Amino acid sequence: MLKCPFNICAIIPTYNNGGTIVDVVRRTYEQLPHVIVVVDGSTDDTLARLQAMEQAIDIVVLPHNTGKGGALKAGFSRAIDKGFDYAVTLDGDGQHYPEDIPSMIDTLSIHADNTLIVGSRILKQENMPAKNTFANHFSNFWFRVQTGIKLPDTQSGFRIYPLHHIGHYQWITSRYESELELLVFAAWRNVNIYAAPVRVYYPPIQERVSHFKPAYDFTRISILNVFLCCLAIVYGHPARLWRSFYEAFLFLGCATCCKLSHGDIHQRIARWAWKDIRKLGRNKVVFTGKPALADQPVVFISNHNSMYDILLILSQHPKTIVLAQEWVFNNIFFGKLAREAGYISASEGIETVLPKLAEKINEGYSILIFPEGTRSTTGDIIRFHRGAFYLAEKLNLPLQPVLIQGIFEILSKVHFRMGKSTINISFLPPILPNDTTLGTGYRERTRLLQKHYKALIRTRKSALIIGAGIGGLFTACLLAEKGYRVTVLEQSAKAGGGMQTFERNGCHWQTGIHVVSGMEEEGPIKSLLNRWGIDVPTERLENDVIHGNIAQNHFELFYGNTENCDNPYQQIIKQSFEKGAFRFVGGTQSLTEGLIRFISENGGRVLLSEKVQHIHIENKKVDDVITSDGQHYQADIVISSIHPKQLLNMVTAPIFSPATQKRILATPDTFGSFKIYIQLKPNSFYYLKSNHFIEPDHILFFTPTVEYQQTYAQTMEIIAPLDYNLLTSWQEKRNEQYELWKDKYSQQLISKICNFFPKLKNSILSYFSSTSLTYRDYFCSPEGAMYGMSQPLCAVHTHIPNLFLSGQNCFVHGFCGTVQTAIQIASKL
Repeated sequence: MLKCPFNICAIIPTYNNGGTIVDVVRRTYEQLPHVIVVVDGSTDDTLARLQAMEQAIDIVVLPHNTGKGGALKAGFSRAIDKGFDYAVTLDGDGQHYPEDIPSMIDTLSIHADNTLIVGSRILKQENMPAKNTFANHFSNFWFRVQTGIKLPDTQSGFRIYPLHHIGHYQWITSRYESELELLVFAAWRNVNIYAAPVRVYYPPIQERVSHFKPAYDFTRISILNVFLCCLAIVYGHPARLWRSFYEAFLFLGCATCCKLSHGDIHQRIARWAWKDIRKLGRNKVVFTGKPALADQPVVFISNHNSMYDILLILSQHPKTIVLAQEWVFNNIFFGKLAREAGYISASEGIETVLPKLAEKINEGYSILIFPEGTRSTTGDIIRFHRGAFYLAEKLNLPLQPVLIQGIFEILSKVHFRMGKSTINISFLPPILPNDTTLGTGYRERTRLLQKHYKALIRTRKSALIIGAGIGGLFTACLLAEKGYRVTVLEQSAKAGGGMQTFERNGCHWQTGIHVVSGMEEEGPIKSLLNRWGIDVPTERLENDVIHGNIAQNHFELFYGNTENCDNPYQQIIKQSFEKGAFRFVGGTQSLTEGLIRFISENGGRVLLSEKVQHIHIENKKVDDVITSDGQHYQADIVISSIHPKQLLNMVTAPIFSPATQKRILATPDTFGSFKIYIQLKPNSFYYLKSNHFIEPDHILFFTPTVEYQQTYAQTMEIIAPLDYNLLTSWQEKRNEQYELWKDKYSQQLISKICNFFPKLKNSILSYFSSTSLTYRDYFCSPEGAMYGMSQPLCAVHTHIPNLFLSGQNCFVHGFCGTVQTAIQIASKL
């Protein structure tokens, strides 16, 4: 079933469609969970068939046949009573394909709230009645006369209606022609009307059930058109055109003042642009963020829906050169201004354009380019051309993406009228020349940025995730996949949590993950990564090698500390490890980068060095998340991937029951760790294809694998449990004694391993170590605990309906257990 970002239902009016109605309703129910069927005085077995269906559908029964308009009116009334904002209407005769509902909703998501979507059928196809084609062309013509809007299929009953804009409309007709009446009055009321391509099925003539009466209904349509044409002269056109004439006069007046005024031409253009934008009547302009690189030249790139796109950007950044089409320079109104401002024609050729741009950049100017090349006629993102990205690469300039929304509804390329909307202009995170988040090279950036923009302009629910560790990033990917607009806040300067790697002494070292499960073919983690297009090389490990006396809780200690928690995920993870344990080749940073790239490609973002300080709760809802530098973030849902004890210090209202909160504060954390990173001499120590444990001391050591791993290992890592109380003297400040203690403890651990691998002693080139204090400071884990709470919460929800929990403290610690928590959250939303 479609996970729809809108509060929407389906309305199916039906009259004597007993042979097709059950199939139509069943297929519609597969797309939307709320289906309203209006039985418009049917005299066949339609009602009986509907009542026998297993699906929970809402049936409205009209005692007498009222016509298509009467049935729609009854359906709209029921939908409004139930609190829906939109309604999809389709016929009960099987002509429409319910499977096209997602594509229509996708078109709706591009545009503003007051939008009506009309399914545009292919009018030339097999079995389509000739009278239908003629009637549709006839209706299209008069609709354009009455509204000035060119629509390819005005008679299609497959539509999405904005109920709050037309649901309480006073109808003057009640039958087949009512849909045309609705369309015309919606246009006059500044409801935005757009077409979406849909399929249509016309059965053979002997199987067709049609209630269209050519002579009778055509006469009614003709009478309605005469009435609407008369009304258009005295009401429709004046109401529609007055605003357009006003804006045209304002636009040209400001342009004339710009020509006649004095001062720098770019400042004049900025003043003119801002003056015109501020006077856009009832429209509101909202700016989100500011360019992070405002003090240096950049290449501004933006989606292009309207002539006002240029004015919006220039009003805020006057010292900008526009790379424009040739017609701009020949335009009677804009040509002189464009030439005087030093704008550059894109048609001059790259050999001519590059030196001119380089000269302007040396003077401190930025460049504005629209990758689409022309204004979109649908409001959607059309094909990005590579020129902008090629120039940015050649000029070694950062890209500053700008997203403009709402301007298409005010002045589009296809509608000769001024509409009403809220303009949102968002400055997205800049893309530096060496930033590979959205690909490398202008070709890949072109493709990925186009995909990124397409995802951003869809209206979606938003999700804010605190913490960019394993739980945070996997939850973000799952929600982005489901259509959420995701923002991840990470307090560190690097994302990944336990998946981080770092470079030291010419080697790459891991911070947390040493073994994972679920990476076999068709495994749960592998399946997710394959679905997201993330290819991370892994190596299957051989069975663990245990030296000394085997601890009974060996598995629970290292792979799932849930012995005190009756949890179904415990068995899942054990079974997963039975199918094989794996190690990431070259470390886990490639996985982190792949997850962040997937989030970015689906319109999300991961913000680093953003430490959350307060979570404001009001009326049992998180309504504001405030960071330490005063930034405010809002979202429909908030997910905390940090330690519950830390979360309790951030919230402004109770989020757990008193008993649960008391248990959280009283539950001790798991052990911390002492970790040694050893650089081995070349060709001195064999690569170990297993994890080795020394029991009963619970000491783990292994040799990380590198790309094209040979016989000998390059490094070794040792992890041993550590009591946090041993670090009491250095919790506030580390000193020379701390370093001496670390070195001494390192020698003790290395000596224990040398008892089983004597060759290690002479194979060490260098080493360094870290303690629980490092985990505490970098991963924000209280007391530097490796696995969080010793007794998990066994829940992902809180008492606040839009606040959820993710991470290792929910059910099972470790990589696979944390991902399972993310999966459970996604399944609940």
